Amino acid sequence: VSWNILLTAYAQTGHVLDAVRTFCCMDLEGQSPVQVTYLAVLVAISQMGDLKLGKVIHNEIEAGDSSNSPEITTSLIDMYVKCGRLDDARSFFDGTYGISLGISSWNAMIGGYTRSANAENGYEEVAVRIWRWMDLEGISPDHVAFNSILFACSHGGLVRDAVDFFQRMTDGCDLLPEVDHYVCIVDLFARTGQLE
Repeated sequence: VSWNILLTAYAQTGHVLDAVRTFCCMDLEGQSPVQVTYLAVLVAISQMGDLKLGKVIHNEIEAGDSSNSPEITTSLIDMYVKCGRLDDARSFFDGTYGISLGISSWNAMIGGYTRSANAENGYEEVAVRIWRWMDLEGISPDHVAFNSILFACSHGGLVRDAVDFFQRMTDGCDLLPEVDHYVCIVDLFARTGQLE
């Protein structure tokens, strides 16, 4: 338990090298990692952007009994996204059949495409498609999901989609828009010359 507390504290406070060292020391001491251990070390690896180490941990997780955890799944998706491997994140996400993914996993994937989007790659539209898939799966979006999708629409010039999502937030999901949501809408109208 104390190993996990130390590892989690290091990871959550940005001491990522200390977190990874603690994980390695646990292994040397013969302590078997549990789900909370993997979650903490994946946070550290994501912050470091160390894909090689991330893949080692992913393989270790797959060999153990934590691989069907929605929390682990979300952390692995997030790790691949933050290591710049969106294709690996998507491949892993698509291969999670049988695991009940929560909104956090969908947010990680939508957010990954949103943050990686630029004028040439069309990832904004991929983010919208993943959102629609999430909707078909019956997953209720939260404020984070709406912020990501509105950001994607803003940067992709997807005015109609953005307006539909914004209305859905207030009418269909009973969520009150926050400042970030309004910023995305204003940014969208400014980018498309419709600020009037």
